[in-house]
Amino acid sequence: MLCYYDMFCMYPDCRRERHDIPLIVETCVEEVERRGMSEVGVYRVAGVLRDVKELREAFDTDYLKAQVIAFEADIHAVAGLLKKYFRELPDPLFTDGLYLSFVDGMGLSEPEAREQALVTLLYSLPPVNFKTAVFLFRHLRRIAANSKENKMNLNNLATVFGPNLLRPAPIGTEESFLNMAAVDVATPVNVLMFFLSCPEEILDEAQISTSPSSTASTGRGRSRRDSRKKLTWIEEEDGGGGRQIRTSRRSSGRTSQT
Repeated sequence: MLCYYDMFCMYPDCRRERHDIPLIVETCVEEVERRGMSEVGVYRVAGVLRDVKELREAFDTDYLKAQVIAFEADIHAVAGLLKKYFRELPDPLFTDGLYLSFVDGMGLSEPEAREQALVTLLYSLPPVNFKTAVFLFRHLRRIAANSKENKMNLNNLATVFGPNLLRPAPIGTEESFLNMAAVDVATPVNVLMFFLSCPEEILDEAQISTSPSSTASTGRGRSRRDSRKKLTWIEEEDGGGGRQIRTSRRSSGRTSQT
């Protein structure tokens, strides 16, 4: 039987199917983008527990059946399963081993040093985790682009997903004793918010630098970019009718709105 958690490609079933992104993640994201982009409170409103359980059990036993159920299920149940999947992973997407590093990186006071640290940590994730993270970031950006209709801006999405992606190891494990002192409920939200609002070029460059041809010639990931290049950051502002996305270009410590 295919285990619910075995969708990550380090497991035999997923290696055999040669998927870079867990099938459950692909299916849920595709379904939300097919009919949930304008759904008010998508990812915030809880799905019916019975529907979420039925969909999860389908992924445990029959992926084709799961696709059919997802196609017909309430969209909040599909969205709820995606959150539940990340929340219940034995090792979170950003990994137990990097938890303290993400906490330390987010705590840096100098913006350039903070960006350097967080991007380097993103590059250092295992390949499946990295590709899944970038896939999820881009999906959540598309959700936020429709925030006028769905009322889910970047901050809302970071609040919902952040603690599911970056969390300390469970109590009783070796890592938990190191991570307990660093528990901060705001840090996971802030880390995810960084990646949701960072320039698209960072994600593009990360994908290029982790491709086989790039890693063979330059090593795992590039952590330095031309600081003179203007990069577009996504920011949100309250325009009176709710928070709206705007972009800004930062170069050499200066910001100009577009």
